[in-house]
Amino acid sequence: MFLPRFFSDPDEIAWLREHKSLARYIVVGAAALFLSYALVDNYITPYSFERTWLWRLLGALMCLSTLWSLEESRLSRWAIAHFTLASSSVIAIVCLIFLQLLRQPAIALASLMQCFMLMAMLGPLRSLTWAGSLVAALAFNAGLYAANADLQTVVLHNVFIVFGVSVLLSTSHAAHRNYRQQRSLQQLAQDQARIVEHASDAIIACDSRGRVTSWNHGATQIFGYGVAGAMGKPLDMLFSPGSHTLDSQRLRQTLKGETTEPFQSRWLDALAREIDVTVTMSPLEASNAYAAGVSVIAQDITLLLHAERRLREKDSQFRTAIETSREGFWAADQHGRLIDVNQAYCRMSGYARAELLTMHIEALEAAENPEETRQHIETVMRKGYDSFETQHRRADGSVWPAEVNVNYTDLNGGRFYVFIRDLTERKRVEALAWRQANFDLLTQLPNRALLFDRLEKACAQASRQSQNVALLFADLDGFKQVNDQHGHAAGDAVLQEVAQRWETCVRSADTLARLGGDEFAVVLGGGIDHDSAATTAQKLIDVLRAPIVLPNGAVATVGASIGIATFPLDARSMDALLSRADAAMYTSKRKGKNTYSFADQPPVAAQA
Repeated sequence: MFLPRFFSDPDEIAWLREHKSLARYIVVGAAALFLSYALVDNYITPYSFERTWLWRLLGALMCLSTLWSLEESRLSRWAIAHFTLASSSVIAIVCLIFLQLLRQPAIALASLMQCFMLMAMLGPLRSLTWAGSLVAALAFNAGLYAANADLQTVVLHNVFIVFGVSVLLSTSHAAHRNYRQQRSLQQLAQDQARIVEHASDAIIACDSRGRVTSWNHGATQIFGYGVAGAMGKPLDMLFSPGSHTLDSQRLRQTLKGETTEPFQSRWLDALAREIDVTVTMSPLEASNAYAAGVSVIAQDITLLLHAERRLREKDSQFRTAIETSREGFWAADQHGRLIDVNQAYCRMSGYARAELLTMHIEALEAAENPEETRQHIETVMRKGYDSFETQHRRADGSVWPAEVNVNYTDLNGGRFYVFIRDLTERKRVEALAWRQANFDLLTQLPNRALLFDRLEKACAQASRQSQNVALLFADLDGFKQVNDQHGHAAGDAVLQEVAQRWETCVRSADTLARLGGDEFAVVLGGGIDHDSAATTAQKLIDVLRAPIVLPNGAVATVGASIGIATFPLDARSMDALLSRADAAMYTSKRKGKNTYSFADQPPVAAQA
């Protein structure tokens, strides 16, 4: 802005502090000049001296009073206001002396111009020049009015005043602007010097012969040389034997004004230890074909390279662990596209690695549809992890069970790290163990444990739906004779044949089980009644009428005694139902075997 910040402009305060001596000489000179005119007045017209000496003394004292604020550091912030007050007072006194006391407008104008010249010497103090110009215009015109000057005199003198004020203010503004720019440049240079000095990198300047002319604290920290020990020394004292030739060539090229690319090298510290550094060399003030010097910025990367080596080693170890792992591994981006995969998963899935890296998780997931997979991905992104079992699809289209452990991180734009375990063998073992625990190994029929489990569920469902469940207990007739006459192998063959024939007599929803030895049981659900249960029992009996060919070529015939109990008609608990069916089976035995009996029928005496 052209208008000043009165009395508080930091640039004015700074200029006055920097130029105290100049301000002091101007003040003393102004006071001496003011007093000298009093001597002239006394020599020419003693009458004038008597009228003006006191005012001239007051003006001189006003000038000299500013020396106090210049010397007192506590009052330095008020020095601008003090100078402005003193200059304005002197201008007012000049107008008073020459216009009101002596009535000499021309001399007053000349004296005013001398005041303008003195203020111009303090040009950057815009507060002073603006206030002085305003006081000069007002005081001079007030003096002309008091002296009853005619219009021509007023106009003529004001023309000179306006010209003088314009020159003064323009000069002051230019001086203030130049000083502000100079101060900004100085501050910038100081800031840059502080940055250079406190930088952690080594910042070195060399002359045209490659000798050190500037050495910052960072250079001392990296290379161990103090400023005194480095100044004037050739830069190549830092070059290690292995890189001396190449680095010297780079230095010569830079001194010729050529630009070199940043490079990595190994330099020496004060103890002759090699340090890994990255170096940037730049020519300084290229003149003619050669540079006036070279700027060197060196960064110690020893720890960085060590960390990079450790990181590469760890990455190599991690990659080795991943590649040698029997578990599959994925890395996928936040959209579910595979970006890395190990060989174990390639073997599991039947895909080549290159094929997998073009695929999305949705293409491999077999247990979820694409929308469910996308929702699952979003859930994992929110939670950060998940563990679950699913199914994956192989390259040949077959499906295999998998256990998945996944972690998600926001790093690198979002990454999924997934470990996959093939559960095929585990599921096979689990299925085998479950089958061995629930099925008869000889006949492959459900065993006692599975029968009781299904019977309990069937009874619970029947209770909810107000239906019946029939339990058939069957014991083979004549089986003991087969075992005794033909051996256990023949007995096993009979049991297997019986199981196969009876499986054709029951529905898929029914359960045919072997309880042990030659005892079997059948659970009939789905709203079974007496007639249906009787029909099934008769089928079981009838299907055994055909002879059974034994492994040794002999032929055997067995029958079945069957007992039938109905839930909830005969019993409302499973244990009671089992007891009633067992009792009914013995009733059939007493009837003469190869028949069936219901639990609600009266017991029959054993036949003789």
